Amino acid sequence: MNKEIVANDYKIRKDWSTAMQQFDLPTNETNNGETKTPKPLSKSHVFRIPTWLPRTVMFTACALIVGNIPLQSSHKAFELDHTNNQTALPQQPMIITKNKPSKKGFLPEKKRKRMTLTEKLTLPQAPILILSVAENSSPKTFIDDNWTTRIITAKETTEKLFAKLGIKSELKTITSSSKKINKILSNLATNDIIRMEKIDGVLTRLITHKRGERKSFVISKRNNSYTGRYISRIIETRQARKTLFIKNSLRYDANQENIPRKLVKQFIKIFDRDLKLASDLRKGDRVTLVFEELFHKGNKIGSSDILAAELIHNKRSHRAIRYVQSDNTVKYLDADGRDLDQAFKRHALKSYKRISSHFGSRHHPIYKRLKDHHGTDYAAPKGTPITATGNGIITHIARKGGYGKTIEIRHRDGYVTRYAHMSNYAKGMKNGMKVYLGDIIGYVGSTGSSTGDHLHYEFRLHGQPLNPETVQLPKSLSLTTTEQKKFRKSTRSLVRQLDVLQRFAREKVDISISFGG
Repeated sequence: MNKEIVANDYKIRKDWSTAMQQFDLPTNETNNGETKTPKPLSKSHVFRIPTWLPRTVMFTACALIVGNIPLQSSHKAFELDHTNNQTALPQQPMIITKNKPSKKGFLPEKKRKRMTLTEKLTLPQAPILILSVAENSSPKTFIDDNWTTRIITAKETTEKLFAKLGIKSELKTITSSSKKINKILSNLATNDIIRMEKIDGVLTRLITHKRGERKSFVISKRNNSYTGRYISRIIETRQARKTLFIKNSLRYDANQENIPRKLVKQFIKIFDRDLKLASDLRKGDRVTLVFEELFHKGNKIGSSDILAAELIHNKRSHRAIRYVQSDNTVKYLDADGRDLDQAFKRHALKSYKRISSHFGSRHHPIYKRLKDHHGTDYAAPKGTPITATGNGIITHIARKGGYGKTIEIRHRDGYVTRYAHMSNYAKGMKNGMKVYLGDIIGYVGSTGSSTGDHLHYEFRLHGQPLNPETVQLPKSLSLTTTEQKKFRKSTRSLVRQLDVLQRFAREKVDISISFGG
């Protein structure tokens, strides 16, 4: 396909769905599968231009140009300065005088008579430009029309936020208006978006929005107080697409292409488990992103999550597609539906003093005889947090003979982990509860048959104990058959977008443009 047609369709129409549908042009095929060849036009169908037409057009154009010269010279004062794409407008309305022409044309300048009637011409106001938030810039406050946008930074309190927005005096009035408003403002987190509207210096509305959520909390002024409520879809979400060719480094090139830092960090987090992106990427590698941008009243106020991404490294494709599971947890899966996150981590403790007893046969310190040791013991101070080594469901949380206080977690594909000799369980832990990799489930202790504070950790597959220190941990766990069907159906559009963007890149068509969709 001609790449000029693709580029024209892509840039001018700015309709992503149409661009995808028209990327592969249909062929003219008959019912028999044979391709039709268009017949050339006969001479009777060829349109011939009359010989007199060009001369007439040229004569008319010359007459118009010559006749327009006096008009142009008499209005030299009316000039537009287009430097930096800005229109210089006069501060006062212009006074335009009308000159009465004589039979021989316009009178000489000295003999021109001004009409007593003058017309005031008020030029239209300059168009309001749509603000695009430069998320890589500083500070984190942006103003458009009567609205001010603030992206909350780390360790920014409500008092500091209101001071930076210039409404600190209103804080007490707003928070005392209702307990709900006070709770919302107290729970603001890093990267939350605040939109504030001021009219004639008076605060009229305040919007708080958490990325990834459909509802926003809107605080509105009513008389001398404020009311607050959730409103759905007040923040508009649009899809955008970017392709980046690595020339220097990922962070530098992404910054040059105005790709938000938040998306770069998210991209690194997705792929960095397989590649050391800081050092492994080389010139010629390609990054493609499909992500969400946030708009309010036509103004871009930030970006949200990566929906799909592709990394071409050493001519090999690595893809990641965002998928929301039935329990509303978000995962990035590869094209085959396998989890890109590591299924298990090696250790349940972030730090420990030493391994006090290894996996295998050993002389038991209490029973004073050889006994199989089906796990590994990690010596650590009492109260050290114990974390789940993978996602799963708690199937046992109680004392278990010599194991003392124990938690067992059933994972996918026949894996089970056991955590024993705990001093206590984490708050809220109970049988049947789902836990995730890294969740704190309990604390190191010495309950049961134990000679000191330590964690006894077991890793089993289909009931068979394996050495936690040497077992080859599965990289990821696959979806069930039902989940696979749901995954392929819900992500079909994103996969197709990556396919089309890859072909655009091969054709060297600039696709770093945002579109709705």
